[in-house]
Amino acid sequence: MCHQTLLRQFMLSPMGNYDTHHVHRVRDTLESKTPLKKAAVLILFVKQASSFNLILIQRAHHLKHHPGQIAFPGGRFEPEDDNLMVTAQRETLEEIGLTIPQSEIFGHLPPLITVSGYEVTPYLATISHDYEAILDHNEVANLFEIPLSYLLDPENRQSHTILHKKKPHTIETIAYQDHTIWGATAQMITLLSRQLWSENLMDQLS
Repeated sequence: MCHQTLLRQFMLSPMGNYDTHHVHRVRDTLESKTPLKKAAVLILFVKQASSFNLILIQRAHHLKHHPGQIAFPGGRFEPEDDNLMVTAQRETLEEIGLTIPQSEIFGHLPPLITVSGYEVTPYLATISHDYEAILDHNEVANLFEIPLSYLLDPENRQSHTILHKKKPHTIETIAYQDHTIWGATAQMITLLSRQLWSENLMDQLS
C-alpha cells in the first residue's frame, strides 16, 4: 500500500478506544478547580521506502520542567495561536526549525490529560526523509528517529506502577538504544498503536 493510501485510510478511520479510565484517574489527582492548560505536539511520520520513522526529541537538560525527557516537538497554547494545530506547527518550528504545512497534517489523536495539568492534543503529519532540522539548543538537546514498527511493537513496551500524590499510576516505558520513552509521550504512542491495530493497519507498516 502506498503512503498516501495508507494515511488516507488512517485519517478517515475512527480514533479508536480512548482510555477514559485513565482520564478519570488523572483528573482525580488534579485540583478540581484548576483549569487544564492546553498544549499540542506534532507526531512526524518520516517517509521511508515502505514504512515510516517517527521523529522524537530530547529536551534540554537545563530546563526547569521535564529536563532530558524524550518527547514529540510541541508545547503550550499561546493567545496568538488561532488553534491547537497552529500551536503544534509553531512549536515545531521554534524547537527544531521545521515548517510543517497544514497540507501535511492528516489527523490527530484524542487529547491526553497529564498529571501536570495539561490537555495535550497530538497532531499527525508526514515529512520527507531529507528534512533539515535546526535545533534550538535552549530547548532541545538532540533529535533522533525511531522506526514506527519498533515503537508500536508491544514486545518493546513495559508497564510500571508509580505513586503520584500518594495514588498509584501505571506508566509505560519504551527503551530504544540509550533512550527511555515514558510519561505522556509513551501514552501517545499507545494511543497511536491502538488506532493502527483497530484499523488492521499494522501489517501494512511493517
